[in-house]
Amino acid sequence: MRRRGRHCARLLACAALAAVTVPVAGHAQYYEQEGSRPPGERYLSAGVLWKSFSPLPSNTSPTPLDYRIVVPAIGLHLENLDVQFSYGRYSTVPGSQSTVSLNALYSLDVALTGAPRSGLSLPLLVGADYTRSGGGGMQSEFNVGSIGLGVGLRYRKAGSGAHFSVGGGAIAQLGFAAFRPVYGFSGALIGDATLLLTRFPLFGSLALGYRVRYQTWSLSDHVLRYSCLMHGPFVGVLL
Repeated sequence: MRRRGRHCARLLACAALAAVTVPVAGHAQYYEQEGSRPPGERYLSAGVLWKSFSPLPSNTSPTPLDYRIVVPAIGLHLENLDVQFSYGRYSTVPGSQSTVSLNALYSLDVALTGAPRSGLSLPLLVGADYTRSGGGGMQSEFNVGSIGLGVGLRYRKAGSGAHFSVGGGAIAQLGFAAFRPVYGFSGALIGDATLLLTRFPLFGSLALGYRVRYQTWSLSDHVLRYSCLMHGPFVGVLL
């Protein structure tokens, strides 16, 4: 009788273990088949940006910078870190001038709904940037960096062979002039939409997207008060 009791207990334990294991395994297999676990968002990109740089109404420079051009841009996206660099030249009365923009953004996503890498999330942002324009002839020079914190909102949708992400945010920053003790406030609004194709016929994987950035600088020296709007498409390959 004791042996029969032990045998029954073992059978019940095995049945309970099977009842728990089978649904979990099927659930995991379902996610793998549906492709709801996106690959790491790591890609190298290139694109163009429409750049509009103009003085704020409070700018007191007698010869302020004011131009609208299209510039090439390259970027590196490594999971939570995004770095963008653009360079271009524009025409002025004294001659051609250069413009440089370097933007870095680190985001820490806090999931609000859905899986950790799918659904709605709240990104906590750390931003830093450097912008230089002008400085030749009689033109004013803008040589300013910024660093600050922000918050945003992002939505991700994972599918079989394609993963979509769209989001935006706002960053409050400390702006400072290079090589001068001049400080002030800089605010930035950012946004992007990205489609990752993990089964692209030619390259195996592809990243397509569009980004926008609007930033203002209100430094204590009123000749360094400007706004800049940059937006444009990009294409990249996954790393």
